Amino acid sequence: MSFHKYAGACTELSKELLKSLTPEDVDELRTELASLGRREFASWYFRHTEEVKKYVQATPSQRIRRKAWQDSKFRLLLTGSALVYLRAAQSVLSNAATCEDLISHGVGYRDLASQTGDQFRALMSEGFHWWPLPGDSPFGD
Repeated sequence: MSFHKYAGACTELSKELLKSLTPEDVDELRTELASLGRREFASWYFRHTEEVKKYVQATPSQRIRRKAWQDSKFRLLLTGSALVYLRAAQSVLSNAATCEDLISHGVGYRDLASQTGDQFRALMSEGFHWWPLPGDSPFGD
């Protein structure tokens, strides 16, 4: 599978997670994150990275069955974190797909190095988005 297809699969997985949230869930998550603040949410995200990865890897039925993920507040933070995680994964894979395209068109290593540097700069300028849902960010950005 190409990087383009993997990037697309990340987008589809994000849509799956978004569909699992009701409008009330989104409002509750926004309120919870506003209460926590960006720094504390980031801390929560990094403390729970392994759990976030498991959540991303799980099927919808596995997410429903896992007892540790049934607490409403924890599930919302986990889903929000998984969406942040998937956005980052999708960005990396999309940039890798651009490099893959260059290689498949026979670009030389010097040009590839230059283009890859541009891809990294694009990733850095995009920044890390802590609010993964549509609508106003609870962090005021």
